[in-house]
Amino acid sequence: MVKGVCAKWKQPTGYFLSNKATSADKLVSLVTIAVGKLSDVGLDVRVNVYDQGSTNQQMLKQFSILYHKK
Repeated sequence: MVKGVCAKWKQPTGYFLSNKATSADKLVSLVTIAVGKLSDVGLDVRVNVYDQGSTNQQMLKQFSILYHKK
């Protein structure tokens, strides 16, 4: 899902069906492709939002994104 920050709009960009958790490596690939495609059409991606699922945490580590609890 892509949503405007300054303008009121949102657009689904894709979905994938799976029978088990998607690997962190595959998530890295999908996110990289999605951000690249959005950039190709002139959108500036500012934020990505994820839940704290274990594969999402592994994916963020592969992107070298660190976070900490307050």
